[in-house]
Amino acid sequence: MRAMQCVRRGGRWAFVRLLALCLALLSAPAFALDVAVVVSQRDGVHKAFADAFKRAAAGLGHRVFDIGSPAEGLDDVALARADLVVASGEAAAELALARHARPTLVTMIARSRFEVLRKAHPQAALSAWLLDQPVERQLRLLRAVVGLFVVLLALLPFANKLYAYFAAPLLAKLPAGGQLIAVEVAS
Repeated sequence: MRAMQCVRRGGRWAFVRLLALCLALLSAPAFALDVAVVVSQRDGVHKAFADAFKRAAAGLGHRVFDIGSPAEGLDDVALARADLVVASGEAAAELALARHARPTLVTMIARSRFEVLRKAHPQAALSAWLLDQPVERQLRLLRAVVGLFVVLLALLPFANKLYAYFAAPLLAKLPAGGQLIAVEVAS
């Protein structure tokens, strides 16, 4: 009796493991999405984001395709079959939302502009990765940059003395008769 329970329990676990394996193998393609990418511009940060997103999403098994930009127009057929639209920039989001009611993830957009989009398209399935930084963080960055600028400005009259001080160990290691030549930085 006890042996029968162990076999039954072991058989049940084997069945559960086999079922889990089958579900894992079969569900991977089932959860792959058709992701349409729309960019506001074909260069700069929007292109860099789109390229990085395409590599990352394709690596996860999703089918990612470029459907255009505001300057080129959109591929309406590809947009209609997309499970998710990723729009980089406000212009791309406006264009995609005006064409089809697809779930849309907007990137490279400020909170205030996202709120305008949300009000303009209240029925849309819309989400965003926002770029806004808190004012405190912006002020800290500004203070740090200004502080660095003030220090560099204060050291400017002593540039030759500082150069001589920092170059002294290198000059000491030069062979006899050797010299160090300072050349301006090319601009």
